[in-house]
Amino acid sequence: MKNTLIKTLTFLLVFFSLSSVHANNYTFDVGKVFNQNLTQSERQELLQGKIVIRKLSNCSDISLNPSENSLNLFLNKFINLKPTYIAEIVRIIPVNGNENLISKIQSILTDIPSYKGIPYYSERNEYWVDLYSEAKILSQSSDNSGIYAESNLKSYFYMKPFGDIFSDIKVLNNKEMLFYENINTEDIKYDNFTCIKKQKMISTIYVFKSNDYWILYGIGGANAPRIPFLNKRIEVSFINRIKTFCNYVFSKLGSV
Repeated sequence: MKNTLIKTLTFLLVFFSLSSVHANNYTFDVGKVFNQNLTQSERQELLQGKIVIRKLSNCSDISLNPSENSLNLFLNKFINLKPTYIAEIVRIIPVNGNENLISKIQSILTDIPSYKGIPYYSERNEYWVDLYSEAKILSQSSDNSGIYAESNLKSYFYMKPFGDIFSDIKVLNNKEMLFYENINTEDIKYDNFTCIKKQKMISTIYVFKSNDYWILYGIGGANAPRIPFLNKRIEVSFINRIKTFCNYVFSKLGSV
C-alpha cells in the first residue's frame, strides 16, 4: 500500500551549507521551505524544474518545513493519520509568468471526470492500464463567501485492483494558495481483504508562494495493516498510484 493512490495525490531534502542555491534560471532558498530530508541531488532536480518523487518510510522523513506559512495544522492532520504507506512529490515553479497558476491547478483538480484514463504503469504486470477506469462526481457544493473559495465534491472512482473508491474531495483556494484533500469514505478492499478502512487514506496537494516561486507539494498515505503475503504487492501498487496522480497534476501544467 506504500506505492499507491490518489490521487489524488507523492513529494520532498539534505542539509546544505549555502542558504540559497542557483541552478539554470532558478534561484531559490531551499532551506526556507524544506528540511534536511531532501538530498542534494533532489534539491538540484527541483532547481532544474524537475518533479521530485519520494517514497517515505514514515512521517519523520517528510521534507516540508512546517514553519513555512503556518503549515503545522496541514502536516499534523496527516501525521495523526499514522500512515504505514506514504509518498510525497514536489515541484517549484517561478511566479513570474505563472501568476494564474492557482486557477489552473484548481481547474485540473476539480475536473473529476478527467481523472478517467490517467495512464498508470503496473510494475507487477509490466503493462500500462488506466489509473481510474471510472471517475464521477456524485454531488458537489461550493462557497465563495469566505477568505477562501471552497469546493466540496463527493466522488466515485473505479481503480483496479481495489475496485470501488468513494471519496470526499475538498479544495480551498485564493490567489496565494491552494489546498486539495481527498479522503476515502468507504473501506477499500484488495482480493476480498479490507486493506484500508474508511477515512484512513488521505491524499493532499498544497500550493503556496515562497518569495518568487510557487511550491507545489503533494503527499499521500494510508493507515493500513500489513498483510504478510500481500504487503509488497499492495505497497508498490499504493505508492505508485500516489506518484502517478500527483505527477499527472504537476505535469499537466507543462513547462510553465
